[in-house]
Amino acid sequence: MLRHLHIALIVLACTFVSQPVHACIMLAPLELEDIRYADVVVIGRIVDYKIILASEFRKQKLADPDLSPEGRKLYEIQSFIDDYARFEVQVQEVLKGKKELKLITATWSNFSFRAPEEWFTGPFLIALRDPHSKIPPLRGPSATIMPNKEPDTLTVLEAPCAPAFMFPYTYDNEYVASVIDNIRQILREDDNAGASKDNNP
Repeated sequence: MLRHLHIALIVLACTFVSQPVHACIMLAPLELEDIRYADVVVIGRIVDYKIILASEFRKQKLADPDLSPEGRKLYEIQSFIDDYARFEVQVQEVLKGKKELKLITATWSNFSFRAPEEWFTGPFLIALRDPHSKIPPLRGPSATIMPNKEPDTLTVLEAPCAPAFMFPYTYDNEYVASVIDNIRQILREDDNAGASKDNNP
C-alpha cells in the first residue's frame, strides 16, 4: 500500500508540471512528513491567480532596442526562475493555524508546478509557510533557491525541487484520499503532542 501511495504521489505531482523546472536537475520525492514545516494548512478554493513577471533578466532583454520582434515575444511569455505566482485562498476549513482565517493571500515561487486553469475550481488542501520559517530539506542532487519576492506573505510549502503541498481535495480517488488522510493524521498527532506538553509543563 505504501509503495502504491508513493507512486501515486509522483503521478499526482507530475499532473501539476506544465513546463520544465528551471532550478532543478530532477524532481525530488514528496515527503508527507514535511507538512510539519507548514505554518498554515487549509482546505479552500483558489481565486485571483496571477503570474507575476518579476525577472530582472527579462526586463534587461526587453529594454534592448535591438531585440528582434520574435525575441521580444519570446521573453514576454517565457517564465524565469525569479517569476512567481500570487493568489488568494477562500478558506473552507482550517487544519493548522488561526481558526478564524477566511481569506489568505499567498505566493508560489515554483509555479512551474502549476495546474491547468480548470483545476483551480478546487477545493484544494494547501499548506503554507511564513517565508521566514525553516524550509524542508533538499532531497535531490541540487537546487537554486530564490529569495521570496513578498517576504510578508505566506508562500506554498514545498521542499526544494519537490512537488508543492497543494492537493485536490477529493475522496473520489483512492490514493489522493490516502494522502489527505495521512496529512490529517500527522497534524492530529502534532496537536495531541502539543496538548500533552501544555498539560505537563
